[in-house]
Amino acid sequence: MLEGALVRQGEVLIRLESDELRAALQQAQASERQAAARLDGLRSTGRSSALASVAQADSVLVAALAELERTRDLVAKGFVSEARLDEAQRAVAVAQAQQAGARAQSAANAEQGTDVAQAQALLALARSASAAAKARLEQAVLSAPADARVLARFVEPGQ
Repeated sequence: MLEGALVRQGEVLIRLESDELRAALQQAQASERQAAARLDGLRSTGRSSALASVAQADSVLVAALAELERTRDLVAKGFVSEARLDEAQRAVAVAQAQQAGARAQSAANAEQGTDVAQAQALLALARSASAAAKARLEQAVLSAPADARVLARFVEPGQ
């Protein structure tokens, strides 16, 4: 714009270099898509996988408890050693720990669980970053607020 030029409302007066700002916006939008995909994954395959792990752990525990009862009976009758009973008790303890871990993972993947809450927070953070980057990019263009005449020019192209 030259001094004395007439401008219309909305006409671009100054356009700052915006390559970095545009790249920052694209990066923020990519982070937003990644956070949304993580949340969707937790809500779909993450939940079904966690539920399957719980079912498997439950089954292993039932089998370990049954084996423990059989082993106790055999020890009482003198057919197997106390060492075999110790192994059966250890198998039950391991199965109980696996079941607790699977249930904890399933709870974390539930809608109010910690993994989902963390994914929701990351998505909100990514959306905020996208909005901030978009606002910075929009500030790289200065438009005439109304029909007017340019009184003075304080910058030159390339400055």
